[in-house]
Amino acid sequence: MAAQSARKPIILPAGERASYTEALRAARNSGGLPTNVQIDDFLMARRMLQECANVPDFWMPLERIGLGTVWLRNGLAYPTTDRKFKKRRDIVDSFDGPFNLTWVLAASSVPSEAFATRGIGLFFEIQNLTRRGRFIVVETDPSQVVILEGFPQRAASWGRMDKKTRIPLEVKPKALAKLPEERKRRLLRLNLQGVRPLSRDLAQGGHWQDVYANQRTYLPFDVAHAMDLKPMVRVGRDA
Repeated sequence: MAAQSARKPIILPAGERASYTEALRAARNSGGLPTNVQIDDFLMARRMLQECANVPDFWMPLERIGLGTVWLRNGLAYPTTDRKFKKRRDIVDSFDGPFNLTWVLAASSVPSEAFATRGIGLFFEIQNLTRRGRFIVVETDPSQVVILEGFPQRAASWGRMDKKTRIPLEVKPKALAKLPEERKRRLLRLNLQGVRPLSRDLAQGGHWQDVYANQRTYLPFDVAHAMDLKPMVRVGRDA
């Protein structure tokens, strides 16, 4: 009987550091920036391997490269703590970047029901960015935007990992304490309204559970892309 192992992503460094817009452009010809799910799978697989005595040889070169914080293909938009988004209005980040450029998620990209709910988060894929005056505008298919209820409301919050997005969602302290470590994540966000691309820490000994949705987009982080390994097929009596 044949059995298939789950897909495991390999994170491939591009050998450069760049701001978000430069990283998005640099990774375009190599499959794009990794998603939060791909990075989360990689971090979990690496953690499991580190606990094993025999680490496969193909992981070792990647470990020696020593990637740090990397930009991701996904972004988060969220209102000021315990507030709602303004109805039918573009979601505008609360801070200017260099050259007074501010990130915006276009209102046309926001599911209509998201404007009526307090304290949510919107998880989306960043495919194209458009410069409009002093704004960097993200436009995406609203049907592909994930509405996250139970979105953390504090600047640094632990929660239960949402399986679809790998973003932590709020749970009561007693429930959080009972969760295994692999199901816990910590979100770092602004207390004010934010539209930010995500980043994760891949450094050895880094904060592997942290998801950053508060980083300034002009910061030069490592550029990488992800490649999913094809599942291995094992054939035999014990497979």
